Amino acid sequence: MKNGNSTSKKFPVFIIVLVILFTSCAHVPRVNQQGLPQREYIYQVPEDAGDGWETSSLLDEDIEPAIIHEMMHAILLGTPDIFTVFC
Repeated sequence: MKNGNSTSKKFPVFIIVLVILFTSCAHVPRVNQQGLPQREYIYQVPEDAGDGWETSSLLDEDIEPAIIHEMMHAILLGTPDIFTVFC
């Protein structure tokens, strides 16, 4: 006959697996040229690379730079509640 303790023995292993899974998926921040976490966003108008793609500024496309800055700042801080972006 099976011992009723088999479930209780598996429970700590399940918790350990969950802890390892969640800690291994931790957010790793973007890094700058010096290898330090990048927490600030500075918008730059894209340069014309001469490849046939047109470029313009956010303002030229009627996009409010403050909204993009706020979104990028939240992403760089690792805000977990950003699932999609609508413009």
